[in-house]
Amino acid sequence: MEHKLEYGSIPKLLVSFGPVFATLPTMGYFYFLVKASGQLITKDEYANLSAHNITLLNLTEQVLSQRWLPITFFLVGVALFILGLLLWIPKQKIDNEKDKEDLRGKRLDNDHKQLKNATLQEAMKRKIEKARQDLHSEVNASTGENIAEQASENVILERAEKNIAIEGTYYRYIKETLDVKCYSTQQEVKLASTVYDIVAESSSEAFPDLIYEVRGWTNQITYELFADTIRQLQNNGLSYGVTLERSTKVVLTIVTSKSMNSYWREMIDNYLQLSRTAFNDASVPSLDIEVVAEEDLLDNRSLQTWKTTL
Repeated sequence: MEHKLEYGSIPKLLVSFGPVFATLPTMGYFYFLVKASGQLITKDEYANLSAHNITLLNLTEQVLSQRWLPITFFLVGVALFILGLLLWIPKQKIDNEKDKEDLRGKRLDNDHKQLKNATLQEAMKRKIEKARQDLHSEVNASTGENIAEQASENVILERAEKNIAIEGTYYRYIKETLDVKCYSTQQEVKLASTVYDIVAESSSEAFPDLIYEVRGWTNQITYELFADTIRQLQNNGLSYGVTLERSTKVVLTIVTSKSMNSYWREMIDNYLQLSRTAFNDASVPSLDIEVVAEEDLLDNRSLQTWKTTL
């Protein structure tokens, strides 16, 4: 809430006494002017006036002859009032900005309380489910047929563990990159019933919160899984933004081998052609697709990525 006329002692005096200087002398002058109007007396009547009345009459005449006096006080009063405002307004803006920062800080604290770390069981359950989806959606590059529709639980668990290692490495990379800016980065964050891989909370209104979904797609997958993943991320980002009342950007990070770059470019281009109207809704958070080479990520090399904004 903004301050209402909050100012220091000097601006307060100027703003308060300016109108007094401007109005009281002017009102006094008009008082004497109204009182003197129509009071014409003869010499005999003047001779019969008491000394007190003669003094009042002379005083009224002297006041009315000083026309410059109320004008001067009026101008001085207006000048003091304007000067007081000029001194007050800059300070008021600073106070309002401090209020906004305090409110922003309180909102960040409140939002942070809503974001909780997912339990190990919740995180692992989600990773296994993602690994199962990936394995059941991987296709043979030559035939286009599913590779492992009936993948065993051991194979699914191995894939989940690999994805955990990929996500953990990418999280450390993102945290080092973003935490030096205006972000606070967390892994396996739960909001309501949704678990997010990585969430980077922004401490500035100028930058949105970032929600990362990390997928270790080293083989070709079906178009349906790719499209369903994007739709799910959009819904998750929208839910996050509505719940916390914050601007949000979603990032789908695809960790793959360098040899798969051309495949993913084709997949993304194909999706854009088939879903031109998918991103016309202004309420849907913007979504970036970032492709990262698995070799660079796991070997702690400088990441060479390419990004597409949907």
